[in-house]
Amino acid sequence: MNLLDLGLAQILPMYDEDTGAEPQIVSASFADPFLLLFRDDASIFVAQCDDNNELEEIEREDDALLATKWLTGCLYTDTTRVFAPFQSDKGQASGENVMMFLLSSTGALHVS
Repeated sequence: MNLLDLGLAQILPMYDEDTGAEPQIVSASFADPFLLLFRDDASIFVAQCDDNNELEEIEREDDALLATKWLTGCLYTDTTRVFAPFQSDKGQASGENVMMFLLSSTGALHVS
């Protein structure tokens, strides 16, 4: 099963434990098995579908991702390995070829 097969099987609360706010989702991007949500407070939520077909939020190790206000972005599946740091003829595991592009409110581009 993949991300599209989940349908309404799981509800993800967007409740912010720190502020008590419930930001609304304004846009989304997905590239199996990942989901990227943009919220009305300019924050993002990134999740991955696990082997049990449940979405789990990805821990963001970079504090800049948490502190930055994001305008837009997308997930992109690099099937031709154009953005790969090195070229290889070996196969990739699911999700290893997914790139995330984010544009901040200051005009900075973040790629991961």
